Amino acid sequence: MAKITKVTSMLCCLAIVSLSMLPVSASEDAALDATGHKKGEPAFGVTIPKGTTYRDSDGKEVPHPCVDRKIGYQGHFDALYGTYNYSVKEPATDLPKLELMAVDGQQVVPQESLCFRLPPDAGEDGEELSRIRIPDDEEFSFLGKPGDIVWYAPQNIPFANGHRPIWAGIGAFDPHHEPKGKDSIPEHLDKNMYFELKDFSGPGDVNVFFKNNSRKEVERIFSSNDEELKTIEYEMGSHGHFNWTFSKPGIYELTWEAYVKNGAFKVKTEPVRQIWLVGSDEEVGLPEGTTTNLNKITKPLDKDATNEPPTDPSEKKKPPRPEKGHSETSSPSALDDSIERAWKLTGTPKTIINDGHMDLALTRPDKEFVTVINREGKKYSSGDVTLAVPDSGGDQGGPLVKTDSWKDRIEAQISGSLPDQAWVLPESQDHKLPWVGFSNEDLPSDALLPDSKMTVSLNKVELPHDGRMISWHNGISGIDLLTDTDDLSKNLEYGLHAHDHQSMLFTKEGAYGLEYSFDITTASGKQESYPLHISYLVGDATIARAKEILAGEKLGGSLKKKPQEKETKKPASVQNKSGKHNKDTVGSESARKRQQLAATSGSDTNGIYSFHDGDVQDEAVTTAAEWQELDTWWTQLSALLGILGIVGAFVLFRKSMRNN
Repeated sequence: MAKITKVTSMLCCLAIVSLSMLPVSASEDAALDATGHKKGEPAFGVTIPKGTTYRDSDGKEVPHPCVDRKIGYQGHFDALYGTYNYSVKEPATDLPKLELMAVDGQQVVPQESLCFRLPPDAGEDGEELSRIRIPDDEEFSFLGKPGDIVWYAPQNIPFANGHRPIWAGIGAFDPHHEPKGKDSIPEHLDKNMYFELKDFSGPGDVNVFFKNNSRKEVERIFSSNDEELKTIEYEMGSHGHFNWTFSKPGIYELTWEAYVKNGAFKVKTEPVRQIWLVGSDEEVGLPEGTTTNLNKITKPLDKDATNEPPTDPSEKKKPPRPEKGHSETSSPSALDDSIERAWKLTGTPKTIINDGHMDLALTRPDKEFVTVINREGKKYSSGDVTLAVPDSGGDQGGPLVKTDSWKDRIEAQISGSLPDQAWVLPESQDHKLPWVGFSNEDLPSDALLPDSKMTVSLNKVELPHDGRMISWHNGISGIDLLTDTDDLSKNLEYGLHAHDHQSMLFTKEGAYGLEYSFDITTASGKQESYPLHISYLVGDATIARAKEILAGEKLGGSLKKKPQEKETKKPASVQNKSGKHNKDTVGSESARKRQQLAATSGSDTNGIYSFHDGDVQDEAVTTAAEWQELDTWWTQLSALLGILGIVGAFVLFRKSMRNN
């Protein structure tokens, strides 16, 4: 009897242990808010208390429209965000309710909880940030007369200034916020969402537009005074930032309604009221001092000022660093040499990324500062991916484009000149190309020393012969040069919870290998540095050759994977927010054949090619797909052992009872 009791106990323990090792599903593990979205850090703001009043246009004392709302500024906000409220079901369809919401920092919130604040603010140098002078350029004539001043929330913000004044965007079912990532985008509906203006009040005009300096035309998104621009068409699964201008200070109230087409029908949201407070506290009916944390403007716009950046040649010419290699790319063998040099620096990649939202990111889950983020189902480590920059195929044209009409804007800020054509990855998302950004938005609020910055710099580069890579931000007044492989002294500075996209230009075909360094000061005051390696395949010929090499064809002799450096810290990660991934088990014969076929056909429906480096036998390399397969088997085995343990324990218990 004692023996039976021990066996029974062992079986019970086996059942408990086996069931406890079952993996928790993503939906159970993810931290979701009350509306079913991923939880995130909110941005800066001040809540307007009850009882706050102001005098309306008729001189009457009335409650302020932002009472009980947070006025959000100096941070990231999506002023329009279309999504489901997953906590509310539609009675007729039992589907979640479609709602027009907003994003506060990284948190999806009801539109009624926010007022968007564009106050008079300045950078650290005292230069005014919240207003601009309309350029003397016909393409900006819709804003008013040249020289007139308008209030301005820019498409790009100076991250070193702490997201001032406000960084406002638009989104719809952005996988970064949705509970199931890309799988949350409703497949039964049309791919586009429409934000329709139903009512408007304000002291002036509102315009929303995007300026890409590698394209001449301004992309107009919305205008409060143009009937043809009162509806915004936006692809679901997207997120972007735009210029918002207001012709006069004051309170702007916009009533919006969103809808998505379902065949001949429309699925509509309820109307919501969006409020913008533009100008000083006095100009928006708030008690003086309500809007806090503003920098004093010591360099205001004046009558004779312009928006043009300085172009003093003595300030722009800087010598290149010695940590830079070049390779010839004028022949097939030269392409091999270019690829070999780039991958010698970065390591041989396992995956070619053709499209999707890719962030070079610093994060800290599980008490580590760097890890591989899995937003939508794919994980990448530093050096494991290379990004494809083809000759053509982008929704916006290019990437290989003529530069003669706009390259002077860049040449004014660099040494040397640019060719008449180059490959450009746009700053705004093109769904057929990689959309590359930098991010630390997943760092906890206590990760960095207060008021410190994350610095991103280029340490080493391997480039094609005469190749050069340049990145910049677009703006109304021109470009803001950010990085230049001919000047490795340039650094990017980001405050906490920053997320940034840039235009990226490549002058020559070939492989570009880059080593970035992410440098921070921790909350304890410790200096930390994390390397990140990534490569770009520029031009169709380079991409095709890289696919052949990764599919198994020899490269000159043998291309070995870069040995793993013995470090106590993991490298910074490459995040994929696109949600697209090749589900083949990498290394299987069927997968390898499909990869070889894709390499010759030049097509890939998933947007990603995955490869296994079979030459590296001394490294324990396990791909994400293999982990997924192992995880599935382990789940099934754990469940089976748990069931057998429970059944066995029950049978033996009954037997012991009968013996008694």
